[in-house]
Amino acid sequence: MNSDNHTLPSWVYNDARFFELERSAIFSASWSLACHVSEIAQAGDYVTLKLSGERALITRLEDGTIRAFHNTCRHRAHQVVGAERGQCQRVHVCPYHGWTYNRDGSLRGIPGGTEQDVAQAAGLPPIETEVFAGFVWIRFQSGGPSVAQRLAPFKDLLAAYRIEDMRSNQDRAVEEHAIDWKNMMDNYLEGITSPRAIQA
Repeated sequence: MNSDNHTLPSWVYNDARFFELERSAIFSASWSLACHVSEIAQAGDYVTLKLSGERALITRLEDGTIRAFHNTCRHRAHQVVGAERGQCQRVHVCPYHGWTYNRDGSLRGIPGGTEQDVAQAAGLPPIETEVFAGFVWIRFQSGGPSVAQRLAPFKDLLAAYRIEDMRSNQDRAVEEHAIDWKNMMDNYLEGITSPRAIQA
């Protein structure tokens, strides 16, 4: 049997505990493409995402910077912003108990609460954010190289396409398949032949 042609043990494709390890070690620690900068061109523009069990809110602030936060209220962990995209005129209001957050994620008000209550409570937890080649990237777990470091070998190639100047048509397609993600990757890799197999 050729040792180059093998798969993972079958049990890892359908094991909830193993998948939780993957979510922590792979998905949370990896950069994910969130949106194009043109999708949040103006201050207050935002998009929301659901990735591997996490909810993210990506927005442009008044100073032009782009930030991302966990889209989860500090009170009862309800989703704060329900729309997929939009424009925040002043504040984000959690629909569950009305906790109010500024565009920058800081807590602005608690219904029935005092200024001291607001001062002692935390805002929306931030998510690591990076803008590279016209795209906004997020990473739930910090550590490791930046997007710019990882894609440095392709920087000149990407620059030729002027991706930063492009405009999104906001036609995002999402497909969900009731399979383990590794099954999908295995299918994409089936046509790849190792150099050793070619030499043989």
